[in-house]
Amino acid sequence: MQRTHHQLDDRTRRGPRALATLTALGLAAGAVLAGSLPVTAADAAPLDCLTPTAYVAQSENADGSGSTQLYSETYELGKAVFTEIGAPWGGQSGNGGRYNAIGFNTEDRQLYGISGSYDLAGTSTYDLLQIDEDGTVNNLGPLVGMPTNGAFINAGAFIDGGYYVGSFYSSELYKIDVDTGAVLTIQLGNEFTVADFTPVGGFLWGTNQGGMIERIDPVSGSVTSFSLNNVISAEDANAGAAFTFGNGNFGISSSSTGVVTQLAIGDPGAAAPTFTVVSQAAGPKSQRNDGASCMPAVPNTDLAIEKKADQILAPGGAITWAIRVTNNGPAISSGYTVQDLVPAGVTNVATSTEGCTVAGGSLTCVGSTLMVGRSADIVLTGTAPQTDSALIVNTASVIANEPDDVLENNTATAETRTQADAAADFTMKKTATLVDENDNELADAGEKISYAFEVTNTGNVPLSGLAIKDPLGGAVTCDVTSLAPAASTSCATDEDYVVTAADVKAGSVVNVATATVTPPTGVANPGQREDTATTRTGEVPVVVTPPTTKPVVPGTPSAGGAGLASTGTEHVGTLVNLAAAVLLGAGALLGFARYRRRRGVHGDAA
Repeated sequence: MQRTHHQLDDRTRRGPRALATLTALGLAAGAVLAGSLPVTAADAAPLDCLTPTAYVAQSENADGSGSTQLYSETYELGKAVFTEIGAPWGGQSGNGGRYNAIGFNTEDRQLYGISGSYDLAGTSTYDLLQIDEDGTVNNLGPLVGMPTNGAFINAGAFIDGGYYVGSFYSSELYKIDVDTGAVLTIQLGNEFTVADFTPVGGFLWGTNQGGMIERIDPVSGSVTSFSLNNVISAEDANAGAAFTFGNGNFGISSSSTGVVTQLAIGDPGAAAPTFTVVSQAAGPKSQRNDGASCMPAVPNTDLAIEKKADQILAPGGAITWAIRVTNNGPAISSGYTVQDLVPAGVTNVATSTEGCTVAGGSLTCVGSTLMVGRSADIVLTGTAPQTDSALIVNTASVIANEPDDVLENNTATAETRTQADAAADFTMKKTATLVDENDNELADAGEKISYAFEVTNTGNVPLSGLAIKDPLGGAVTCDVTSLAPAASTSCATDEDYVVTAADVKAGSVVNVATATVTPPTGVANPGQREDTATTRTGEVPVVVTPPTTKPVVPGTPSAGGAGLASTGTEHVGTLVNLAAAVLLGAGALLGFARYRRRRGVHGDAA
């Protein structure tokens, strides 16, 4: 390979400026550029690219005429949307200008391009441009050592710190050092025929209108072509804009159809690399286009996918899959692709989700920008096989446009089984055990009652999530909480219930427990089950309340005297004392009566 070095004029030295881009459409050379002072390093600010963005530089008119207009390319549910950034470039003279071969430099975070013109002698000249994120174009000065035959420099990309540009159907590349302005000519083994290229796996890749993809090795100069037949159409491969997704995949924007394609290149350095379509999204047609891509300094995301479906349904029943994609961060995702190949036997596969298509039983969704912490939902439907006991295993996957730190959550699977006459049912039996301390076979205050349960699955589908609520025993623990058909499990309250005086007064302890289960989705819930345990309580003891004032009985100690010791049965002593008092009183009355009679007798005798 022949390599020659040239330097920019001293006045063209400048510092980096930044711009973030994902795809940019490039324009043809042609406008005459008037001289101007070069831009200095202080005039440009690096781009953050907090949201990964595709920038497209293309002609302002659909037929390829007019000045170059910078666009941002974003995804909105199945389609690529181009949004104008600033005004079309007016050129150095203000009468219009074009640039192409744009590339984003990750080292200084600047977007660069090449503008071509002719001097008064008819010799082609090329200027190095730096493009701001608002579309402003800054001329950094002429490049010395570029081709002089008027070649259309339409391909450009940064790889390994170098800015490589070239003209299709040429056997030369030009490596530009954007810091010094040095131009290195690299002789290729043969012509490359692509209108733009982008780095993937250490090589430059591009596609042409013949449906071929080419691999250019900027180190060895080799150019190798591979067919994309049965991968994408030749029209979709006719791309003037090539760019690299943050996840490392190859991207192109077709000049013929406007379709934006994401290709995964397997084993890019092999003799026979593989090419797999990840996604295709509709976009606007464009001419004289070129692409480049920009990512934030920390581009990594963590996209997670979830998938749910009825676990059981009748043969031939309608099945619905609910899919959710969530961005766990730390970076914003510019978009994603969801793929789901529905198993054979499922018919009438369809989706109503915007941005999703179904072809041959396969679902593909092109998602839009997804902020950190946000989710997007997808609904997929179909008809289950008519056969009984058919197991339908369906897996969906998500591919982020950016690097994904966690690959384990990029797939999700839902299983559905067909079952005729599926029904959920169960029973619960509750028992109460009294800790009878006085063996009277009755619950007395202070005694304890424990509660146990036996739960049986009497349906023909498995049950899960068994839960029992017991108002007196508190928390309930079961040996297992999932039951196959005909299976049983034992449960018990964690604490015993202590009988209260109020329970004794009520005559019994009545405890009603409820149990619930969760059947497979798609099967009606059987509802809760109740069972009651009743424990009889002892009789309320009869207590005789003593009088508040004791009668004074002759012969008893007076106040302050010594009394009898309490026996614990004061009411018995009181009754004895009362009886003694009555007897003493009766004796006194009898003696008095006798005395009167004696006096009366004696008086009669006189």
